[in-house]
Amino acid sequence: RDPDALGRAITRYFEAIGPVDPLDLFGMPGWIPRLGRIQAIPAVRFFEEVVGELIDNRRAALARREDVPRDLLTLLLEAADPETGQGLSDLEVRANIVTFIGAGHETTANALTWSLYLLSQAPGVRERVEAEVDAVAGDGPLDPEDVGRLLFTRAVIDEAVRLYPPVPFMSRAAIREDRIGSLKIPARSVVAIVPWVLHRHRRLWDGPDAFDPDRFLPERRGAIDRFAYLPFGVGPRVCIGASFSLQEAVIVLAAIVRSVRLDMPEGHEVTPLHRITLRPEGGLPMRLTPRRPLTSDGTEGWRGGSALLAERIEADDLGARRGLVLALHPLVRLDDLKGPGRLPALFRRLAGGFRRELRQRALGNHGHRRLLRRSLGGLGAGAAGRTRPLGGSGRL
Repeated sequence: RDPDALGRAITRYFEAIGPVDPLDLFGMPGWIPRLGRIQAIPAVRFFEEVVGELIDNRRAALARREDVPRDLLTLLLEAADPETGQGLSDLEVRANIVTFIGAGHETTANALTWSLYLLSQAPGVRERVEAEVDAVAGDGPLDPEDVGRLLFTRAVIDEAVRLYPPVPFMSRAAIREDRIGSLKIPARSVVAIVPWVLHRHRRLWDGPDAFDPDRFLPERRGAIDRFAYLPFGVGPRVCIGASFSLQEAVIVLAAIVRSVRLDMPEGHEVTPLHRITLRPEGGLPMRLTPRRPLTSDGTEGWRGGSALLAERIEADDLGARRGLVLALHPLVRLDDLKGPGRLPALFRRLAGGFRRELRQRALGNHGHRRLLRRSLGGLGAGAAGRTRPLGGSGRL
């Protein structure tokens, strides 16, 4: 199957069900058809077909006692109730896999996209990230152990998801009457939690609209109130993959920043668009400039699992200018960098590739197993620049 097809289906699904339906605003019963749900049916059917095929193939391989990856799908298929021995149904397995694919790839891709946008607007911050990555990784391959030493790179990710939270709006239904301070909450009321507002609230943050990764460095992070910063939610329904997602994002961002600089084309306006997740409307075209000299065979001077392959292509969305663009992972084709709006798709592919690479390393090395357990342990229980506040042409 075309690896990009899943990314396109996720985009169609979010675009269909993202807008609030007027019927929901007026409390109409759920059995009344919603336009968004109808428009999302083809994408849902595609998810079910692809994931169903994966489940069938893995079940067959397990039945033949073949060596299979000890990944999430295998763990779900082998899970059983300790008292009854009852396993998960195919419907339950499929629902979990679809959720992890949709929530895991899309949000990480958007976090990386916004991080690179913010770095392009703050040259001083970008230089600090480049210096840290060069000092930590040098010319060798990026390893999972490097994540804990990339403190400023991690701070950039944290600040990016503060300014542009992947999920800028959440809601909960009150199961019974409640009270918050002097405010009465009737039963069945919908309570909105809006990280976009919390993360830019002037009573909670100094310089709330400024891109200031230093606020998330260890010596300052303790001053941030736990409930003022909710990129992954909070409480019993906090994002199950938060730890793994952050480690993955740091590794991917470091690999990109070490190898190439991304700059916004002159005159391009970035407008945040809320469709369940927060993405730049129309994509994020970028001009890429290699940071490292290329060898005579067209590759970079360093090699490894994330080695870069370079080729000159026509950059359609940069005014048909000739440019050097880089494929940042063996799973990424150069075509992924052509045409407007392709960066989020590229990062979804990058995220999937690095997720597999990190998992394979973790399973093959004792030291890396500890990292994987910390990352996936919940599965058993998944002021250099300025940013423009969302307003004017921006919309949620």
